[in-house]
Amino acid sequence: MLFCLIFTAVNMISCDEDDNNKEWGYAKIYMPQASILNGGLSNNDYPVPLNNNASTKNYKLDEANKILYVYLGVYRSGLQKLESYSVQVAPDNAATVAYVAGNSARAVLPSDAYTLPDIVTVPNGKRETTFYLTVDLSKLEADFSSKNIVLVVEISNPSKYELNESLSKTTVIINGSFFLP
Repeated sequence: MLFCLIFTAVNMISCDEDDNNKEWGYAKIYMPQASILNGGLSNNDYPVPLNNNASTKNYKLDEANKILYVYLGVYRSGLQKLESYSVQVAPDNAATVAYVAGNSARAVLPSDAYTLPDIVTVPNGKRETTFYLTVDLSKLEADFSSKNIVLVVEISNPSKYELNESLSKTTVIINGSFFLP
């Protein structure tokens, strides 16, 4: 009993008052969408629409112009000072083809049917930002309506911090029958 009291007293006086204000954790950059279904444990799938529920809506649709905007983003973990950083954004064509291979219910999103920003920058004082995978639905063929249309999007080359490699790619899976006639 005496040992426990001494241990507790020593423990209490050894902690600094400002320990809770110290920077802790790892400052890693990742795509939150890569972990949306299962924390990124078994895959990085990001279905669009997500659960077909207004509270989890992960796209914006411009019906007049037949343009689909899929919400994507980058996020920085850790409690370090929030300083500006940028990452490159690109499709991972090899990963997309590999994901689609051997599954007739899937199709690769054609390169002429979408745009992505080349670089995304998060400003000082912010932890995250959003960007879009913009899809021109009018460029998709009628046979895409029965398929899941796939594109693997990756972030790379951070200007600051480091990537969480396991969550740096998101497999966007667009439900063709939901968006196409």
